[in-house]
Amino acid sequence: GEACLAPTLTIKGNKTHMTLARQIILVISLVFLLVLAGVFVHGVLNTRAYLSQQLGSHAQDTATSLALSLGPVLQQQDMAAAESLVDAIVDRGYYQRIEYIDLANASRLKREFPVVVEGVPPWFTQWVKLETPQREALIMAGWQQHGRLQVVSHAGYAYRELWESTLATAAWLGGGWLLTVGSLMLLLRWVLAPLLAVERQAEAIGKGQFMRLTQIPRTRELRRVVKAMNSMVAQVERIIGEKIAALARVEQASIIDAVTGLPNRQHMEARLNELLRAPQRAEGLFAVICLSDLGAYNSAHGYQAGNKVLQAVARGLRVFCGIEFGESAVARFAGAEFALLASGVGGDEVPGVMERLLSALPALPAALHIGVTDLGHADRSALLGAVDL
Repeated sequence: GEACLAPTLTIKGNKTHMTLARQIILVISLVFLLVLAGVFVHGVLNTRAYLSQQLGSHAQDTATSLALSLGPVLQQQDMAAAESLVDAIVDRGYYQRIEYIDLANASRLKREFPVVVEGVPPWFTQWVKLETPQREALIMAGWQQHGRLQVVSHAGYAYRELWESTLATAAWLGGGWLLTVGSLMLLLRWVLAPLLAVERQAEAIGKGQFMRLTQIPRTRELRRVVKAMNSMVAQVERIIGEKIAALARVEQASIIDAVTGLPNRQHMEARLNELLRAPQRAEGLFAVICLSDLGAYNSAHGYQAGNKVLQAVARGLRVFCGIEFGESAVARFAGAEFALLASGVGGDEVPGVMERLLSALPALPAALHIGVTDLGHADRSALLGAVDL
């Protein structure tokens, strides 16, 4: 088949991310504010309608009662007394206009005052228009009609009452919103606390630490998340443990000789390279011990017997190095060859050390040869060449 190569699309996200709790609070706050705005506007409109109705009732009551009082006075054509009655009512300050209109539709008596609203912002009176309905009553004296009386109540007190009511409503709704948001923040902090623990758990996994959460939340969705994370941690810990053990076995097999249990040539050469690269090289020796004719012994007695000979040499070298040297390393170089690296030994001491080594080794069915040199060579090749020579 043909391989299809699709382009890779990389999407860079925003560096600033909003937390889940803030998103929930923001959404609920917006919904709550919309509801509060609707309640607020509805309350203001209802209050305005109620006050307009009250202004109309107030004007109608005044028009009716004042018309009854003006009837006998106008029957006697006493305009001075009529003006006194109207002025007595107007002086209270609750009316914007009171007007007496005769049967010929002419204005005979009129008292009108501008609407002055104190303690209320001008923008509020422009935003909330408060209707001041006009009410009128017939002026009668017995069965005779003298005209009609029109009354318009003053809207200043109604505006002040509407403004105070609006402020009180806004304060209550704002306080309710703050209380709701505060309670929601505390609730979300308590409910979403397991998510912070899960985040710390994930960060710990990245650092190679496998922690399990002991506190299981009561919320069903969060309970599932925490249980899934604990299960994943257990699985990852088990898998990584198996991989580490397998790598340890592989590493051990790569540097340890299976027959003698000693480090192999690769490990010894790494030690030599490290030692030769040191800026200040310590005094020491490097020796190679070789068993001759071990192949003939293996042919005559079998490879198991030959392996036992190699194991005996390895044990002898370990014991000798542990007694003779403060710091040393022993390895199986190749076949029937062993390598020995020791520090603190050099010069005239080397022949005596080698004699003690020959005495420490057990009786062997093959000839034994030792090549030894000091650590004063320039590199590993020169060192191995000197030992071979």
